[in-house]
Formats: sequence, C-alpha cells, structure tokens
Amino acid sequence: MFIVLRTLKEQICISTTGLPPGSQFEPEAKTRRAVLHRPGMGFRSASGLVPLVVAIILIGFGGDAIAQGLPVARFEFSTISSPKVGYVPFRVIITAKAVDGTTARSFHSTVTLTATDNSGPVPVEGLTPLQFSNGQWVGLIGVNASNTTVTLTVMDSSGHRGDAGPITIEAPPFRVR
Repeated sequence: MFIVLRTLKEQICISTTGLPPGSQFEPEAKTRRAVLHRPGMGFRSASGLVPLVVAIILIGFGGDAIAQGLPVARFEFSTISSPKVGYVPFRVIITAKAVDGTTARSFHSTVTLTATDNSGPVPVEGLTPLQFSNGQWVGLIGVNASNTTVTLTVMDSSGHRGDAGPITIEAPPFRVR
C-alpha cells in the first residue's frame, strides 16, 4: 500500500513504510481515506521542499482514491434548462470544485451571485443566502427581468468563479408591478 500526496503543482508517491519518524498514519477502511498527522511536514522533490498542505489520498483498499480537503478552484452550476420565466424562481445547485474536479467539501463560505446580459448587469437574487455547506449550495434563484438572455456568475472572496448560461428569460404570463 502507498499514499499519494497531492499539492497544487505536483503529485508525490511514498510507501507507508517510508513515512518520517513521528508520523501517524490512520487508514479508515470503511471510507478508504487516510489521514497523515505531522505538523509542518514537507517532502523533498525535484522542485524543492513541497509542504503537505492540500490533500492526502489513500490508494490500496480496492483501488479507489478519495480526495479530501482540496481547496476550491472554481464553481459549477447544475444544468439549467432554458428558457426560464422572469420573476419566477428556479432551483439551482452550485458546487465548489477542486483543481482535480472533485467537490471541495471543505468550502463553507458565501458567494456573490450576479447576472448579466448584452447590456450589462441584470437584477438577480437567491431566495436564501448563498452560504455553502460541504461544498454545495442548493436553493432558488430568481432573475428579475424578462425578454433577455443572461449569464449567471458566482464568485467567492478569493476570485474563484463559475458561470452558467446563456439562459433565455421570457416574459411572465402575469403583470409585475
């Protein structure tokens, strides 16, 4: 059995028998995850010292690899069918994604939602705060405009973003005052 240490720039493999003295390797057979405890730990590689800060993946319990703790790199919207009706909320799932495409389950922050069309910003709102839990937000979004085509964008405070669209927004079959 061996572990794969992934950083944002490279991947390093070491055997479990080659761990530095004082390290604690704790495999969890049910979840196929492992945690390596060693504060301030780093590994030498061709590019120098690589600090262990991003994730540890255990391979060997049946060949599965599960990433844990990777930081958010982008956001992904669930499929949004088009057209939608203006002023009528619709359900959306937004997922924080890590660099390797897995869900960044450690992301628990709030993001900003915007909508734009060819003319500029369009009024849009989430019916609940866009506060993520375990790397996802599930809720209703309303575009407060009609007869336009919009792109929805979410962005966190670090500048990571995700876009959905174009989405055609039709006039509602009722009058909005």
